[in-house]
Amino acid sequence: MKHKKFISMLLVFAMAFIFSQSAFAAKGIGDTKETAINIFPKQEIRLFIEGDGDKDWFTWTNNTGATKYLSGVLEPGVGKSRYKFGVIIDYNNGRVSDILFAQDPVDIGQSEWSIHTINDILVPPGATVYYVVESKNGVMEEYKVTHRIYDV
Repeated sequence: MKHKKFISMLLVFAMAFIFSQSAFAAKGIGDTKETAINIFPKQEIRLFIEGDGDKDWFTWTNNTGATKYLSGVLEPGVGKSRYKFGVIIDYNNGRVSDILFAQDPVDIGQSEWSIHTINDILVPPGATVYYVVESKNGVMEEYKVTHRIYDV
C-alpha cells in the first residue's frame, strides 16, 4: 500500500512538471493587443521581457457599470527599470486613445529601484484598458505589473 501511494504521488508530481510551462516559454501569449492577458484589480503579474522587440500586453474591461479611475504600476524585478510602460483606452464607441507612456522614473541617487506609474485615468463603463510593457534595451528581464481600480 505504501508503494502504491508513493508511485501515485510520484506520477502526480511528474505530470505537473511535464505540463507546466516556465515564464520563459510564454512566447506568443500577450505579445499583441489581440492576445492581451486579462488583468484584474489588485492582481500582480510577474513576467519576463524576452528580448529586443518583445512587448507584453494586458487588458481589463470596465464592466462595473460606473466610471472608474485606474492606476497601473510597473516594477522591475532587479535594479533600475529598463522598460517603457504605456496605456491605451478603447472607449467601445469607435474611439481609441493614443498610447500614453509613463514618465521614466527620476533617478535621485537614493535608490536602485525605479517604478513606472500611470495614475488617475478615467475609464467609462464598457471601455477597455490595454497596458503595454516594452524593453528599452532588448535584454531579458523580469518585471511585475499591478492594476488598481477606484471610484470617481
